[in-house]
Amino acid sequence: MSAAMRRTSGNELCVRTFLLVPVAAVCLLLARAALLMWFYSSPLVVALSPAAETGAGAGWAGSSGLLDRVLALGPIEHARPRHPRRPKDEAAMFAVHVRRGDPKNDGSQAGEVERLAAQRLARDDGAEMEVGDGLNIVRAHFVYENDLTDPLEPDEVERWLGGAPGSDSSRLVEASRRRERDAVGEAFDEFSGIYGAAVKTKAIRWLHESPSTYDRAWVIEPDVVYTGRWAELFAFYDEKYPRSDLVSVNSTHSTGGSSWAHAAECTLCSEGDGRWQTAFLPVFRISRRLASAVLETLRSNRTGHHEALLPTVCERLSWCEWTSISHGDIYRYRPFIALDEAEQSAKPGRLYHPVKSADVLRALARVEEV
Repeated sequence: MSAAMRRTSGNELCVRTFLLVPVAAVCLLLARAALLMWFYSSPLVVALSPAAETGAGAGWAGSSGLLDRVLALGPIEHARPRHPRRPKDEAAMFAVHVRRGDPKNDGSQAGEVERLAAQRLARDDGAEMEVGDGLNIVRAHFVYENDLTDPLEPDEVERWLGGAPGSDSSRLVEASRRRERDAVGEAFDEFSGIYGAAVKTKAIRWLHESPSTYDRAWVIEPDVVYTGRWAELFAFYDEKYPRSDLVSVNSTHSTGGSSWAHAAECTLCSEGDGRWQTAFLPVFRISRRLASAVLETLRSNRTGHHEALLPTVCERLSWCEWTSISHGDIYRYRPFIALDEAEQSAKPGRLYHPVKSADVLRALARVEEV
């Protein structure tokens, strides 16, 4: 090869190199911009450093100037996450039986405990809870089973609850034993418990059928008192156990196994290896997917008392996580909490059950004011 040809080849190589460097720099700039735009949905705002703006000439006059511009990109200003936090609704479902008159025949106001308890939950309706990078909003609902002999109209139910549901009538969710039995089949009879109550079955079915903004729900009996804001308790378990499908007291080791009064009727419990669980459910949190699994089990005519079937379904699903509530103070089945016991033992931020007296409820509530 002649010297002239070698010089020509060398010149071409220099020209190609000169052209490829800025092209590579532009590609790097575009790739970085595309990556940043993928992470951020608002307009991309970048700032070039003064050194880059005054460095090695404008345009293509010197590839180092363009590389300086690429490498000297300043911080993103006023950027907004591409996936902004979308609030999630968290249902707090107050499960209650409404009734007329004075069923105790002792002169007490019908539903006084339930009314006070409903109002305590209603004050946290709309409360916002910071959970990790997300935001959960409490949506109070009132699942009620009507008086079987003299049903109340919806406006009467609202007054019975002391106006707790507010102006949003959709927050009142009526439960009916007949409708729940039609919805899940004969398995309802055992699942509903010794009183045949429909409210918990309805709450679980409501969550299964609810809008997609609801991932989970708390179900609360009216004779449970939390000595604080309910939203505080919800936020604690949402933050610490966001993946748990069931949050409730694990009573497996205290119910006596096969000697438990409802053990024999649990057909699901006898399946497979025969291992089963029990949960104490005056208050519990359940995920939408576990609610769906429980309904599927009932509709396949496998049944059991809800305090056995619900945790056993969870225990037998590989994806289901169960966390035990640790906030109980006086938290038992019987006897009812007495007034002197409440006054002597009440502590802030604890759960109390069973509260059957308005005086006991007020005594526990006063702990918040101390």
